[in-house]
Amino acid sequence: MVICYFSDFVGPCDASTAEMMAIHKACSLCVARGVFIGKKIDFISDSTEAVSRVNDESRDNLNQLNLIYDIRSMLGSLGKASLSYNPRVTNHAADLMAKQGLSSNREIVVWHDV
Repeated sequence: MVICYFSDFVGPCDASTAEMMAIHKACSLCVARGVFIGKKIDFISDSTEAVSRVNDESRDNLNQLNLIYDIRSMLGSLGKASLSYNPRVTNHAADLMAKQGLSSNREIVVWHDV
């Protein structure tokens, strides 16, 4: 199993958009690597709102619609990819990376084989 941790500065935006941008970034990293196509990939977010918008064909937020469509397209191109919810309380690594993104304007990407 491979785990990717990343943090990136997203600039001024609301929390919902930041979450959607993080999911988009995660998908983009996997697509760019190319080695994950056709393999089982679990993308995990601590935002029920973002997960719901991507998974439920939601069109309620026009500002995020392009991000949502891009994410859906990337998930489809990866083949066996899914997006699910995991509370931040149980995901300490995600919490640390989110805080890192708030305090720095440089990108950090770490791939970890477990």
